[in-house]
Amino acid sequence: MIMISGSLDIVLSFISSGSYQLSRLSKKIFRRDNIWFIKILNHVFKWYKAHGLVRARVHLRGYKRSYSSTALVDMGVRMTLIDKLLAEEIGVEYTGRILSFISLSGQPVKASEAVVSMLEIEGEILRYEIVAVADISESVKKVLAQNGFDENIIIGLLTIERANMMPDTTTGVLRKVESFIF
Repeated sequence: MIMISGSLDIVLSFISSGSYQLSRLSKKIFRRDNIWFIKILNHVFKWYKAHGLVRARVHLRGYKRSYSSTALVDMGVRMTLIDKLLAEEIGVEYTGRILSFISLSGQPVKASEAVVSMLEIEGEILRYEIVAVADISESVKKVLAQNGFDENIIIGLLTIERANMMPDTTTGVLRKVESFIF
């Protein structure tokens, strides 16, 4: 399943959603507070490590303060996701739009759309970047931290595209690419 999806979100949402018929017992296994769920996430991360997890240096500048870290790049995540506590700490400007998506644990999540005044990724500065702000579950934070990633940020596809970058799974880093218009 992992090879087909290429994304942690898609894999786990497929496993735990109605798309894949599971018994009641199996659905209990994939609850985000279940220790087995954490073990499954760790297993997925080990697979990705062997096949090319991509990380990026990120610097956020909000309206109150700045924050720097190394974040997971997940091309299956549409928007960059920032944990709600971090968003409040750095000071984001909320647009008022509510977003719905399926989380890493396969659960439906409501997020708030917000703007950070600047997001720098691998040296590329993006001004007024739109991000999704939500509570990232403790189990997901734990797995991210165990694998050397910041537990408060996951970089998504729109940010990568806007920065004209592409993940290189052979090296585990982003690389700059030329953009083109048809």
